[in-house]
Amino acid sequence: MTSRKSRKSRKSQKSPNRSTHSSSFAAKLAVFMLDNARNEVIFSKTSGFSSQSKEAFGVLPFLHMNISETMFRSMLKNGVEPQKNVISKACRQKGLESALKAVNFNCNSQSLAGVETLADALIHSIHDKYSKRRNGHRRLGVIQKAMEWQVSNGVIPSTSIAWTR
Repeated sequence: MTSRKSRKSRKSQKSPNRSTHSSSFAAKLAVFMLDNARNEVIFSKTSGFSSQSKEAFGVLPFLHMNISETMFRSMLKNGVEPQKNVISKACRQKGLESALKAVNFNCNSQSLAGVETLADALIHSIHDKYSKRRNGHRRLGVIQKAMEWQVSNGVIPSTSIAWTR
């Protein structure tokens, strides 16, 4: 009889495709953003990345600047007020404050709490599910190879791939 590894021990082993070093936040964000991509990454040595691959094209600014978690949180925080206003307006239009008067429901404060909680959950998901996002890792690998080619051919500066270190 052959010995079979338990499901738990198989799940806890590191995949050979994953690096053992701690990945940058920019790489984790890119994997998160690329995980649901359905189109292949389109790259040309003459014109770079194609906008036809929306997710790959959209992740590039975050990679080129090697965005930190602090900067990303700041970006999210700058969008809190407009998001809160949209939710709060919809909340008032639905008459939730009067319908939920018995529990002191407040559209402004609870919408703000909802938007802030959403941002926290987003950050948590970026970190927590990083190793499980196979499609995102695959697509980021394609982008990384293309960007490394661009660096070695003088198309982009080496600082553009700082996220890989």
